[in-house]
Order: sequence, then C-alpha cells, then structure tokens
Amino acid sequence: MVTTLERERQQQTQQRRAPQPQPQTPPPTGGAATGSGGGGGGRRNRPDQFVIVENKPKHLEFIQRSIDRLENNSILLKGWTIILAATLLGLFVSNSDSVESVPIFVICLPVLGFWLLDAHFQSQERLYRALHESVRKVEEEDIDYSMDVSEQKKDRRNGLVQSMIVSSLAMFYPPMAAIIVLMGLLGG
Repeated sequence: MVTTLERERQQQTQQRRAPQPQPQTPPPTGGAATGSGGGGGGRRNRPDQFVIVENKPKHLEFIQRSIDRLENNSILLKGWTIILAATLLGLFVSNSDSVESVPIFVICLPVLGFWLLDAHFQSQERLYRALHESVRKVEEEDIDYSMDVSEQKKDRRNGLVQSMIVSSLAMFYPPMAAIIVLMGLLGG
C-alpha cells in the first residue's frame, strides 16, 4: 500500500523528469520596429509596449534613499550613546576607588563626540532634503541624476552648528550629559 507521502514523492520526481517549458521572452522594447527583418511576423512595436522610465521620480527616489539612510544612522547613534553612557557611568560609579582619578567630564566626551557625529548626519540630511526640494521643482527634461549638494551648502541653515542646536539633538544630548554629571556627582 502506497502512503500519501510516497505518492507525493513520486509526483515530485515525475515533475522533475518532465521537460520544463521555456519562459517566453517579451518582445524588444527598443525604439526600432521589429517587423522589417526575419522572424518578426511583420509586426511593429506599439507605443504601449515601451517601458517608460520617468527621470524625476527615479531621481527623487535616489535622494530619498540617502535621506532615509542618514536618518537611520542618527537613530542608531542615539541608541549607542545611551548604551555607552550607561556603561561608562556604571563603571565610574561602581569603582568608587578610582572616582577621583577619572574626572566626570571624561564620561561626557563620548556623548559630545556622538553629538557632533549626529549633527553631521543631521546636516547632511538637511542638505539632501534641500536637494530633494530643488529637484522637485526642475523640469523632467533637465534631470541629470546629480547628487551634488554644493549649492545647498550655501544656506547656513544646513550647517553643522545649526544642526547641533536643532530640537531633536538639543533635547537629547545636553540632558544626557547633565544626567551623567549628576549621577557622577551623586555617586561619587
């Protein structure tokens, strides 16, 4: 008696042995007509067979992907800041013998470093957002897929210092440093 499992295996092996149908290739989507030479069947490409690629949406998509990566980096930096600050603060407080040998501002240095790095990512994100806005206003024919942000750097709002004091960074890093200092003073 043949079980269901054996029957399924037999069907699978028969399917593997059977010749597989070859996928049909779509007709060419180029600009030339295909009916003039051999094998085309006397048929011309119709306009609805062309693949239309619009330059502006594709360019805006490239810019948006860059913005998304920079935003993701900023989120990761905030997470690493919390982990590193908590670890260093825990080590600082737990080693009460070495409290006086390591100043509390040493623990704040990584927070400052992450703040500067996050401000850099924020600045780059602002530059690409400005580029996105300028590409959005450009005509379709003038799209060149340029990712050059040198024109956007002229705006002072996109600078590093301005990015450091933006609300999302100023509401995170200075309070983090203040908490570290308070915990260090209370723990020491």
